[in-house]
Amino acid sequence: MSKASKNYFPTPNEIFSLGLSPGEFAVYAYLLRCANRRTHQCWPSYKTIGTATQVGVNTVRKHVCSLADKGLISTEDTTVFTKTGLKHNGSLLYTIRPFQEVLESHNQSQLRSLEVQTAKWEYAKTASFHHFVRWLSQVVFRDFAGIGAGGSFHPLGASRGSVFPLPLQP
Repeated sequence: MSKASKNYFPTPNEIFSLGLSPGEFAVYAYLLRCANRRTHQCWPSYKTIGTATQVGVNTVRKHVCSLADKGLISTEDTTVFTKTGLKHNGSLLYTIRPFQEVLESHNQSQLRSLEVQTAKWEYAKTASFHHFVRWLSQVVFRDFAGIGAGGSFHPLGASRGSVFPLPLQP
């Protein structure tokens, strides 16, 4: 790999359609910068990422979790051994997921969300209509019970007053 190709990293244009926050984008971009181009893996610490992106360690942790939830990266715990043989937790091993898979997963998620919203809207519309019909039938039967021959009927009830009463034929 030439020296010139090490001084930049590609970022897909579609990254902007995923709704990442500025902090998530910065952490993702930093991980892209650090990742090995063949293995797509890197292992910077939260502190190193925070220094590079100018955010705190807890904020980095939050953004890493969010990126993993969105499927952009996967993480694995690592361990290190000291010179004396003691075992310690290491930095996370980050793997950048193939972007086309991420984009397809995001689009499928958006489609499912729209289907759920549509189903909720259809149910609410149907439920509202049935509720209105039930209410209207109660009003009609209540008012018919109190109206004699030659009386009038108002769909909102006799107590509402009527601008356009419907004459009832005996």
